[in-house]
Amino acid sequence: MNTFAIENMKLLRYTGHEKHLDILEEIEEIREGAFKECTDLESVLIPWTVRKIGREAFAGCTSLKDVYICGAVEIQEDAFRDCVSIQKFFIPYGTLVIDQNAFKGCTGLQRIYYSGQWQCKRSENGSVIHDFLPV
Repeated sequence: MNTFAIENMKLLRYTGHEKHLDILEEIEEIREGAFKECTDLESVLIPWTVRKIGREAFAGCTSLKDVYICGAVEIQEDAFRDCVSIQKFFIPYGTLVIDQNAFKGCTGLQRIYYSGQWQCKRSENGSVIHDFLPV
């Protein structure tokens, strides 16, 4: 069961234990520390509606491997700090702000994809389908 604390289209806190999570499309901002130390989380799909990922939003999510961001977003300082399992990170064209140390301690990070616009969704088996859209 997904457990979200939401106020004024801002995701304040997640307390669930999902391995693969799609953020609700009604969310415009992921607040500071919202997913901090959610150690069960392995992949997250962040919809085009999210414009800001707050400081330490995903810090310490040690099982997080894949992050898919589907719209232009501001990534604040330490947002993904110490996410040691992150391997792939998908950032769409238009993301202008990635603050200092956003990926500090992400020792497993192999590749950051930054190009075009994404169309993101989950398939029936839970994997993320991402395609480039014409710009």
